[in-house]
Amino acid sequence: MSTEFDTQIAEHRRDIAALEPQMNDYKMKFVAAAGKFIEDWYWQKAGEIAKRKDAHTASLGQREVDEIKEEVKTLQSKASQLVNKTVNAGRLWWSDSQSEFIPHGKPAGIDNLLRNIAGQLAIVLQRHGYISGDTRYPSESWYLVEGPGPAGERHYDGEFNWSPEMNQAMADYCKLAEQANEMLRKISQLEQAKIKKRAADLWDAKT
Repeated sequence: MSTEFDTQIAEHRRDIAALEPQMNDYKMKFVAAAGKFIEDWYWQKAGEIAKRKDAHTASLGQREVDEIKEEVKTLQSKASQLVNKTVNAGRLWWSDSQSEFIPHGKPAGIDNLLRNIAGQLAIVLQRHGYISGDTRYPSESWYLVEGPGPAGERHYDGEFNWSPEMNQAMADYCKLAEQANEMLRKISQLEQAKIKKRAADLWDAKT
């Protein structure tokens, strides 16, 4: 028999279900913005390092510099695909796991994955002598990723400011996720109250 508790629980679950498409929209906005961010970041960071290490760049000559540019452009062409494959597919979002934990600002797990993708630039830089190949000591804020992954894959640990579009999409997503979390807490309270009432009714029933 349906109870008042069941009715309220069902209402909250419907409200959560109504939020999920909106959260997914913000998630996809973030993923798209992050792909564009990484694409632009590759070129900006490569140019920054090439100009800062001007003596080394000058020693390479135009032909090798052009090769570096082409390699960076290849990375750029893969940026959105890499972000979609890792950030979108990972169980790092409330809508994937319905976790009680809602991060604010930059969720560490998502930021870490983006830094791993950014670290792909280190392979190009190392190949052309801009950073060290030493695996023990960080060079230019890059270090080897621990755990499974391509040999020599690096992680970028330097300044990494998300774009305004990324920050806005994440803020909008977290706002809705907080609402969903509040509903989950109410559901949990209602389920506990339902159990308590059931136990009391069983004990108080006339025999």
